[in-house]
Amino acid sequence: SIGPRLRRLKRPSSGGRETGQSASRTSVVWCLLAAAAVGVMLSSCATQVTVKQTAKVYYDLGNAYSKLGEQDKATAAYLNALKLDSSLLQASYNLARAYIETGNYQSALSLLNSLLAKDPENVVVLDTLGYTYYRKGDEQKALSYYEQVLRLSSTDENALYNSATILADEGQTQKAIDMFSRLYKINGNSSILLVLGKLELSAGKPDQGIHYLEAYRQAKPEDVEGLTTLADAYRKEQLYEKALNAYDAALKVKPEDADVLFAKAEVLLTAIQDTANGMKALTAAVDAGYSNRKSLDALVSNPELADKSAVEKLLKSKNLIEQKPAAQSSPSKS
Repeated sequence: SIGPRLRRLKRPSSGGRETGQSASRTSVVWCLLAAAAVGVMLSSCATQVTVKQTAKVYYDLGNAYSKLGEQDKATAAYLNALKLDSSLLQASYNLARAYIETGNYQSALSLLNSLLAKDPENVVVLDTLGYTYYRKGDEQKALSYYEQVLRLSSTDENALYNSATILADEGQTQKAIDMFSRLYKINGNSSILLVLGKLELSAGKPDQGIHYLEAYRQAKPEDVEGLTTLADAYRKEQLYEKALNAYDAALKVKPEDADVLFAKAEVLLTAIQDTANGMKALTAAVDAGYSNRKSLDALVSNPELADKSAVEKLLKSKNLIEQKPAAQSSPSKS
C-alpha cells in the first residue's frame, strides 16, 4: 500500500504575504488593534484614512486568523474587506481558500471562477480550482484543472504532485510514476523516492521499487517507514540477510516497534532457521504489544517454522493463541 489515499494533496499557495509556518497570537492582536484604531479615526475624523486602507486592515486581519486556523473569523474579516473594496482581489482569493477549509465549496468555486474570468491563465487560481474539486470529491474535474496548470507551467510542483497523487489513488500507477519522476527531476525531494519505490512495487516491478527505496535509505537512513518498506521488499524477493539488516536499522531508531520485531522474528524463524535469535525477537515483539492473531496463527501454521513447540509455548503463555483442550480418554467398556 502507498498510504491512505497516498497522502493529502498539497494546498495551493496563499494569496497573502507569508511570514513563516504559522502566525503568532501577537500578529492577531496587532491587527485587532489596527482595526480598532482605524474605526476610532473614522468616527472622530481625526485623520484622513481611506476606505482602501481600512479594507487592507481587514484583509491583514483575515490573513492572521487564517494562519491560526480560525477560518470563520478569517471569512468575516475578508468579507468586511471586500465590502469596503471589491477590487481587492487578494481578499477574494483568500476568502475562497477560507471557504475551502470550512467545506463551503460552492462559494469557493463561485469566487474562484469569477477571478478566473478576469485572468484565465492565472495558474494559482487554476491550481486552487483543482484542489477545491478534489476536496469536493470530483477527482476527474480536479485533474482537468491541474492539466491546464501544467500546460501553462510544465514545472509547477503543486500541480505535478497533486496530479500524480490523484492518478495513484485511481490506480493509474504508471502515469503516477511518470509524473512523480518528473517532479523528482525538478526538485530532488527525497520523500518522492519513497513514493516511487512503493508505486513501483505495487506495479509488480520489485527491482525498480528496491532501487528507489535504497536511494531513499541513503537520503533518510533513519526513516522507519522507508526502512521497513525496503525490508519487506527484500523479504518478498527472498533477500533475507538484506531484509534483516534493514529491520535492524529500523529497530535502532525505534527499538520497541512491535510490527518490525515480529517481521524480524518471522524471517529468523521461517527463512533463516535461527531459533535462538528468532525466539528473542518474537518475545520482544509480544512484550512490545504485538497481538495480531491472524499473523500469529499463520506463523504457527507455517511448515518452515523452526521449533514450533517453543513458539507455541511462548504464545500460549501470553494468551495469544488458543489453548487446545487436553484429549479426554474414552470410557472403558464393561
